[in-house]
Amino acid sequence: MRLARKARSLGRTLRSERGDIAGDTLMFPILILILFVCVNFALVYRGKQVVSAAAQDGARVGAAEWGDEAIARRTANETLSFSSIVSAGDVDVSHGSKNVTVEVEGIVTLPFLGWTVTVESRADSPRERVLESTNREGG
Repeated sequence: MRLARKARSLGRTLRSERGDIAGDTLMFPILILILFVCVNFALVYRGKQVVSAAAQDGARVGAAEWGDEAIARRTANETLSFSSIVSAGDVDVSHGSKNVTVEVEGIVTLPFLGWTVTVESRADSPRERVLESTNREGG
């Protein structure tokens, strides 16, 4: 008698947990999708940071007293070449008399999907000038 009651209560417990596997089965693909989206977002964000650094480096070097468009472009391209995330960088330099503007555009290729995202950044910097020193007579 006792054994029969224990068997019935065990059967009810097992029947009440029958649908639990369905919830776990649905949660696993959703968690994988969330992880996948986070990794791709991080790659695009990192690509944006690399392009921004390249634009800032190009503007900084181009704004120096000895800097010109070719040096600014080469510096930005070198900064882009250090990254394996950004490919096919396009650098545009505007070298005026008072400031330097460097615009950099790169392509980030997302893994698994093969999709490409274009990231771009712009940096402005005032040109360095050397002022002639004047002799002042103090009294």
